[in-house]
Amino acid sequence: MERKACRQKFGLDADGVYLIFTGSFKKWHDLELIVRIMPELLKANPGIRLLVVGEGAGRRILEKLISDSGLEKQVLLLGQKSFAEIPYYIGAGDICLAPFGDDQLNKSRGISPLKLFEYMACERPVITNPVGGLDVFFQTYKIGVLVSPHTPLAWKKSIESLVNDPQRGAEYGRNGRSAVLREFNWETICKKIEKELQNINMTK
Repeated sequence: MERKACRQKFGLDADGVYLIFTGSFKKWHDLELIVRIMPELLKANPGIRLLVVGEGAGRRILEKLISDSGLEKQVLLLGQKSFAEIPYYIGAGDICLAPFGDDQLNKSRGISPLKLFEYMACERPVITNPVGGLDVFFQTYKIGVLVSPHTPLAWKKSIESLVNDPQRGAEYGRNGRSAVLREFNWETICKKIEKELQNINMTK
């Protein structure tokens, strides 16, 4: 999506650097870590902003952390938005984030977050940490940066690496968009499911 038009739609700074998170504030979404590193990110990039689209039980904790850190103008909790609006918010961004808490829940089960494919479809680079099989996915499709270990310093360095190299970020975005069009659109997925069901019927 065209970044300039998306920013104009929401009255965002055309020259700013926007980090995007979409989704619910679940316990396994470690948004607190991202908010905590914002002061350090702002030292090197005063125009950086974090846009958080979504709602959840953790909102009050985030609001207090943002207030205590004096980040009310740099971290914007935008609330729940319609599915139709989500692509425009992602399109307004430079880098999309998917932080997962480094706990046993995320380590022990496979993860296939819808937000990841939304980010990819909108041609934006993704930063996440390698839990639940995401390491293999990222190595295969080359859609962004994997953060390891899951620490504030590692996240800070990973975000700064893409902020300072927009051409690499654009390449990751193109890779993600291409993968969605090729393999992860609903038509292709339905065909795969249909084929598997046919195979099951043939074995009966």
